[in-house]
Amino acid sequence: MHKIKKIFAPYFGIILFAVALFGANILWKSIIFGDESSLVVLLFNKFDVSDFFSVMSQHTAKMVCAIINFLGNKIVVINGIFLTYPNGHGIKVVWGCTGIKQTFIFLCIMLLARGRWKDKLWFIPVGCFLSYVINILRIAAITMIVKNHQHLFHLYHDYLFKYTYYGLIFLIWLFWEEKIRKKLKDKS
Repeated sequence: MHKIKKIFAPYFGIILFAVALFGANILWKSIIFGDESSLVVLLFNKFDVSDFFSVMSQHTAKMVCAIINFLGNKIVVINGIFLTYPNGHGIKVVWGCTGIKQTFIFLCIMLLARGRWKDKLWFIPVGCFLSYVINILRIAAITMIVKNHQHLFHLYHDYLFKYTYYGLIFLIWLFWEEKIRKKLKDKS
């Protein structure tokens, strides 16, 4: 048993990250019910949180619209969640586009991550904010792509930017592991 522990010791953080990632995803799927266009219910049909998710969808659409217009493109928000260009192309920002799930997953990863709680108390909000910013930029990039290439939406949304987002969450955790936690551990 000692030999196995020694072999896996350098990979303990990565293993813990993977377990937390998959565990948080399973937890999310067991407490959130509803598809992207229907009611969102939390905790076994006990709490309706669809209003919160709706507000976050609208907020995400407004932030993406502001970024795209700031960059010189003309886009409008219709009915709170439809980002539409003058050429008719655009996207619908549903609750799955808000980044709430990914932020929840990051939170779970950090709750299980090694390190002192007093240090995590400042890093977790910073990481959640970075997750929020990354998501807004992800949706803005997808929206800018569909302006002239509507047919590429699924490629970028379902594959490239989705996994890039998770990769960036991994890098935030890795920064915690390799720079923050180790530096604070060495100080004490």
